[in-house]
Amino acid sequence: LQKEIEENTISTAALLSVIAAKNQAIAVKDATIAAKDREIAELKAKLSQKDDDEDSKGKHDKEREEDEQKDGI
Repeated sequence: LQKEIEENTISTAALLSVIAAKNQAIAVKDATIAAKDREIAELKAKLSQKDDDEDSKGKHDKEREEDEQKDGI
């Protein structure tokens, strides 16, 4: 019985080691996903800023055009 307990203990320790390694791999993947999510958020923010800048430029161009038309009248 003592020998069986020792074998089970060794098997349990080996399984726990495998589980720990898999958990570590999952943590690395989670960190990679989080980094990609941050990168996506930064790119979305840049794109939004670019869109805002273009919208603002278009608005200013339109206002300038309207002012020029008023001055011409």
